[in-house]
Amino acid sequence: MKIEGVTRLGIAAFAALGWGVVSALHAQVVSFEPITAPPGQVVTLTVVYSGEGRGGVAAQFEIALNDAITILAIGSGQPNCQLAPDLARAGTGFAFVPAGCSPEVLGSCTAVRALIFDFFDRTPLPDGPLLRCAAVVAPDAAEGVYPLVIRGFKVADSAGRLLPEARSEDGVLEVRRVLPTPTATASPTATPTPARTPECTGDCNGDGTVTIEEIVRMVAAAQGESPLPCAWADVNRDGAVTIEEILSAVNFALNGC
Repeated sequence: MKIEGVTRLGIAAFAALGWGVVSALHAQVVSFEPITAPPGQVVTLTVVYSGEGRGGVAAQFEIALNDAITILAIGSGQPNCQLAPDLARAGTGFAFVPAGCSPEVLGSCTAVRALIFDFFDRTPLPDGPLLRCAAVVAPDAAEGVYPLVIRGFKVADSAGRLLPEARSEDGVLEVRRVLPTPTATASPTATPTPARTPECTGDCNGDGTVTIEEIVRMVAAAQGESPLPCAWADVNRDGAVTIEEILSAVNFALNGC
């Protein structure tokens, strides 16, 4: 009886370990392609996504900035970022954090927030490069290895449910003063940011922020696929979710309420 009990316990432990391994294998992961560049070099910061076919259709996260690397701004003051060339998500937007910071002033902006979704296309995000940003290595950066950090990574499915396996992995920036070949420079374009409204459109749970799953639910309601998610999704109180309300929610998700 003792041996049988131990055997059963061992099988149960092995089964639990097996499920843990399966869950880890099916995680939605964002990471960076490694960068090696000299001080002052303009580089392409590439974020890579691996969804393991688990149905993630929209994502949000922040790329942390530090003293060694910062993301450049375009003329409108928005981050110089764009989706990978073979990926189309019409609702995608980027914004410096905190709202109102000055990207031209070193240390003023602490991160770039990315919100990736589409108003109509809710097919799973493909594995591979997700977005690219034009960035610059600090002219006074010392030689060495610096972390590239993604924080607050969330992935939603087509019904607006957050996928629990989402995680991010740090990348690496290696600063070297002598390189065999120069690093190519990207020139992405920005997505226009909609104007603010007096209310925090889309904040259905009342936590003071708008998140990707709330936006996906608004899109589904606008297309008649689900009921109105909450009163804050319909700020004009006309009984429907309109494109203006979705754009307003995107703005609040990027820039804060």
